[in-house]
Amino acid sequence: MEFKVRYKNLMDERGLTFEDVAAYLKKQPQTVADWAKGRHMPKMSDVFGLSNLFKCSIDYLLGRTEDNKELKPKKIPSFSDQLAKRFKENNTSRYKLGKYNALTRGAEFKIFCRKSDPKVHTIEKIANFMGVSIDYLVGRI
Repeated sequence: MEFKVRYKNLMDERGLTFEDVAAYLKKQPQTVADWAKGRHMPKMSDVFGLSNLFKCSIDYLLGRTEDNKELKPKKIPSFSDQLAKRFKENNTSRYKLGKYNALTRGAEFKIFCRKSDPKVHTIEKIANFMGVSIDYLVGRI
């Protein structure tokens, strides 16, 4: 299931409006409405926040799994620190990631040097490269 459909379904199931979601994430209502319409994808920190709001996994929210187990809200960790930890645990490196061609050098630099909030598709590429869930990769579980 696509993110926009799953996101809208979760909002409807919980009786939330775009204004409710926007207030929770400290975003503009139009921004969160655009996600439901498929005009834009949220940044990874917003997806993490949505998973906290809906008490679901990031992988479920993004349509990567149908397993909807309830998760407790969790503080958003530093993506660069979390990725470095996961790389070490899985015996991989930024070099191997580059060889796999999962990311551009610019995107890799921004993530590992904490210059930006990664885009969802970037984190998906890294999770696919490592063969792990996004929730595991970013420290949600």
